[in-house]
Amino acid sequence: MKRMYVMVAFMVLMCAGMAQALDPLTEERKNADADRDGLPDLDEYRWATDPNNPDTDGAGAYDGWEVFYDTVRAVDKHGRPYISERYHFNPADPADEGWVSDVHNLIQVADIGASTLNDPDGDGWTNLHEFLVGTDPTNPNTDHDSYTADSADPDPLISNDNTGGGDPIEDDRPVGQEVPELGVSCWEHWDWGCSHSWVIQPEPDDEEPNGGGGSGAEEY
Repeated sequence: MKRMYVMVAFMVLMCAGMAQALDPLTEERKNADADRDGLPDLDEYRWATDPNNPDTDGAGAYDGWEVFYDTVRAVDKHGRPYISERYHFNPADPADEGWVSDVHNLIQVADIGASTLNDPDGDGWTNLHEFLVGTDPTNPNTDHDSYTADSADPDPLISNDNTGGGDPIEDDRPVGQEVPELGVSCWEHWDWGCSHSWVIQPEPDDEEPNGGGGSGAEEY
């Protein structure tokens, strides 16, 4: 009888070891991001997106960018979101990204096709346009200056009301997101510290972040 208990205990330990070895939710697996779109592989399955394609719906914005703004919304000084809580970004549906009127001139040019479907903050830029420029698609005035709409602002990433080098004006970005620095190219960074601009992080030996496609702005 004692031998049987020992064997049972041994089998339990063996099964536990195998389960741990085969567990897909290890810390490394949780953080894995095969397509480097900012959305971990595990979350790709939850959102029904392709873990090997940074832009599942093929409309231009990365899956991780859309998921981020579906869960993090800019709010005004009273804590009210600028866009409707019923609006959702869907990384598997191209309809909410829209198109850009002039990819060669992204600043101070509103998009003709902007609508409540692809421009939830009503600033005149579609979500795709906001993605390319680096502005917040949930805030019509990303840098909080006198230009109330990003599409009318000559520099939508940095406040035009603060040219003297003082402290930036009141900011409603979520905690942990920094105000963009002067002279920093948002296309060279892949984080939220550059006014939320998203660029696929290149591998160490890569020369171009988009696999030979340059900045990617002319692809849309």
